[in-house]
Amino acid sequence: MSEQVECMARLKVRRILYVALFAFLLLVYLATISNGRRRSAIKIVDAMCQKYMEGQLSGSYCEKICSCKDLKVFAHSTSNKAVIQIEIDGERFLLKSAKRYFDQFDMVPDFISVAAFDSLLTDQIRSHTGLSLDGSLLGVKSIWSKQAVLSLADRRSVWALSSQEEYLNFKLFDFTGLFPKVIGTCGHMYAVPIVKAYASQWPFLTSSSAADKFILTLRTLQYSHNEPLHWCDASSLNLGFNDDPEFPYLILDADMLFTQSGFSSLMAKMPCQHDSDCYFFDCRASCNRTARWCSSRRLNSNVQVVCEKFVPWWYKKFASSSDRLVALCSKGSL
Repeated sequence: MSEQVECMARLKVRRILYVALFAFLLLVYLATISNGRRRSAIKIVDAMCQKYMEGQLSGSYCEKICSCKDLKVFAHSTSNKAVIQIEIDGERFLLKSAKRYFDQFDMVPDFISVAAFDSLLTDQIRSHTGLSLDGSLLGVKSIWSKQAVLSLADRRSVWALSSQEEYLNFKLFDFTGLFPKVIGTCGHMYAVPIVKAYASQWPFLTSSSAADKFILTLRTLQYSHNEPLHWCDASSLNLGFNDDPEFPYLILDADMLFTQSGFSSLMAKMPCQHDSDCYFFDCRASCNRTARWCSSRRLNSNVQVVCEKFVPWWYKKFASSSDRLVALCSKGSL
């Protein structure tokens, strides 16, 4: 009997040791990953500042970042694009870019007239957004804060920024109040405030007021512009708190947000045999079976996607008959 007790005690000790060893190795692994991401972030910022010092790029935040002696750079959070947390004199913000390095973007010709560059830039913005507004509304002034004559570094920086869907959406649709404000740029990177994301999977089920304000968010996407905005990456992780009580929700990532024209252009490039072939993340379209290309007609709406992903079946089942969010989900559109 004593031998059995002794054996059981040894097994318990071994299990404790194994668990402790596993926890230690996990901590070492996570620390290694964290340090690797931080080194990657520092490398990206250093490369950007080196280009700035060489006069190859510019921006309103370059001097602020690159001349700071107490600059704190935190982890680079994604592999396919750059999202880096920066701290300067106690102020924290995010530096974002669709690509890590400035050289990864196409460059404009060194010798080009102001008029020719503005025309190229307008075409570039149109190609990314699908917007057909007057050229004067899509030029340099719409996405770049400096009003003086553009230097070569300015033109290169504007060009890199104009090839990024999220930056264009943040700037061109800033008036909607649905996105974080761009507070500065440096080369291909743009700075935005750090916004606290919603922890809940169902952020607007907490009260009727929260639901009403999210319905207002959906209305803003649908009606604030002369074309509806299609939100193709709806996720609770993609929603953040806004200080504005009337618009408490912010869409944190907008690289998969399209105007109707932009959505039509995207779908027109997709061959198909069935409707199931015509989708881009949360957005689905119909298939023109005669032409065998996806059509511009979207089959599901922002409302349907939000109701499917954010409003669980049990809430719909037990909510009161006067619940406006459930009524909207039943209708499927605004």
